[in-house]
Amino acid sequence: MKMFTKLALTLTIGVACAASAFADGTSPVGYWQVSFYHEPGGAPYVAQMVCIQAGNTWYSTTQHSWTGDWFQNGSEVQWYGNVPMGSISLATIGMGQLTTETTMSGEYAEWNAPQTPLSWDRHYTYNMVYQGATCPAPA
Repeated sequence: MKMFTKLALTLTIGVACAASAFADGTSPVGYWQVSFYHEPGGAPYVAQMVCIQAGNTWYSTTQHSWTGDWFQNGSEVQWYGNVPMGSISLATIGMGQLTTETTMSGEYAEWNAPQTPLSWDRHYTYNMVYQGATCPAPA
């Protein structure tokens, strides 16, 4: 039993150290597929492709003129921006966690800015999957 306890403690410390190293050293820079899910309920909504760039900017390769900035604090990544939609502009923000080196998930919202909120302002959850280091041109 003593050996089992030592093994369990060693594994726990090892996992904690690996998680700490991951949180401090992984960057979201690269090409990502983002899948959005309706909130509440979790029904699939849409998938988009985004390129997160080293200069703390990002752009979409699937939604015309959807661009913004991002920052990272440990494993937390926030990416925000806007997209022109006819006569209005949608503000967008995604707040999530890098869960592995190739996956990220969190919450996302979009709304009409700076005017009065629209009846279709939405909140989603999202999952991102890393596609590679090279990004196609913006949409």
